[in-house]
Amino acid sequence: DALQVTILKDNTAARPGVAPGHGLAMLVEIGGRRVLFDTGPDDSLVANAQALGLSLYPLEAIVLSHGHVDHTGGLAAVLDIVGPVKVVAHPDVFDRTFAGPEPGELREIGLPLTRAQYEARGARFALSALPTPVIPGLLSTGRVPPVHAEPQLRTGLWRSRAGELRADDARDDCSLVAQLPGCTVVLTGCAHPGLTNVLCKVKTIAPEQPPCVVVGGLHLGASSDEQVTQLAREAAELGVCIMLPCHCTGARATEVLTERFAGRVVPVGTGSVIRVHEDGETEVRYPVEVGRAGDHG
Repeated sequence: DALQVTILKDNTAARPGVAPGHGLAMLVEIGGRRVLFDTGPDDSLVANAQALGLSLYPLEAIVLSHGHVDHTGGLAAVLDIVGPVKVVAHPDVFDRTFAGPEPGELREIGLPLTRAQYEARGARFALSALPTPVIPGLLSTGRVPPVHAEPQLRTGLWRSRAGELRADDARDDCSLVAQLPGCTVVLTGCAHPGLTNVLCKVKTIAPEQPPCVVVGGLHLGASSDEQVTQLAREAAELGVCIMLPCHCTGARATEVLTERFAGRVVPVGTGSVIRVHEDGETEVRYPVEVGRAGDHG
């Protein structure tokens, strides 16, 4: 009944022999079944898996948290290894997205290939804006509505819809939820809608247990200490007992969380192995030193 998560790609390295880089990929194992959550920016997650003595084959499914290339760039490489496989994502994951200070100075950051090109490699897309079962015990949140204030504005991110370029509303951002007998674990890619909104969505779709463990990127690199402190307080009020931040959380935000979150904070990175038992007890092998964890992004 335990959940095991191995970080195959992150901005920092938690141990020697793996290649860090801006992006995120996690191998999720539960009940003897395996799912890949995000694929990093390129094929380097394949080499990292090999360095860790892991095979990516077989996989029950691949879940994409959102369409940004630092989470989807390795999808083609994984498909070439595993063959036909279910790929769970939001229907707007293929929207063209961009990063830059203002329109006219942008770089494209969406999926590198088209849907047809991925399907030719074996992707069997299951696209839904609603909560979606992945395998027993794992489900995608679907779209997370912005009910509560976000810890920061998504400055510098843009989305093209109906031929019009607008500030990105993170409509395709989904998280992965693991339901254990005594706790709920939330895996985030970037939590672009804001972690509080993610946690509130999780409580509506998995009300039996509080979301007590959070693993992933929190996109707090540009947030003030006060905003991060408020987020820490809200997470604790919603039942979170342990946070394992990485990727886009930001080094300063991770320090503030460590100081002010009522629970436990353990930064993780490429090569970290997280095991959450059915009662919520969490073990972390190869954590990352506070101060080295994450960056902007």
